[in-house]
Amino acid sequence: MLDELQLIEDCKQGSNSAFEKLYVKYAPKMKGIAYRYVGDRMKAEDIVHDAFIKVYEKISSLKDNAVFGGWLRRIVVNQALDALKSEKKLKTISEESLQFNSEEPSDDKGIYENISAKQLMDTLASLPTGYKTIFNLYVVDGFQHKEIAEQLGISEGTSKSQLAKAKIYLRKLLIEKCVLND
Repeated sequence: MLDELQLIEDCKQGSNSAFEKLYVKYAPKMKGIAYRYVGDRMKAEDIVHDAFIKVYEKISSLKDNAVFGGWLRRIVVNQALDALKSEKKLKTISEESLQFNSEEPSDDKGIYENISAKQLMDTLASLPTGYKTIFNLYVVDGFQHKEIAEQLGISEGTSKSQLAKAKIYLRKLLIEKCVLND
């Protein structure tokens, strides 16, 4: 941890070799995060590249080096959202809410216990873009509905509704794939 804090400090002082080491350390994980949002490896690499350019430009404004990982993650998520917005893929959120009429979500605690992370992530990737984005933001990346609403230009209620519908739809897909019992 001390080495990483020193690397970040060296980056703030303009050390390109320190920045390269941070890139090598964090890029693979950040590509995975970007991929969850865009579903395309090449786009994910572009997103991470753009995110690291922002980091390079703004690292001197980072006040607490210990929060670097979370700060970087947020930049990557924001870059991924920007990519989706530029492709007009997030305009479908309100359309998706009309597509899947579903019952109220049940208390689904524990139903996913016997599913592997890979099965869950593969199924999550097949959700419609809006559902997948909100599910990722809330469940995986820990954003609050207020933050999601601000990021996506929707209401908090829409964010909550889309999350509930995403969970229902995810459950339906898992049942169809015979991964979950009905």
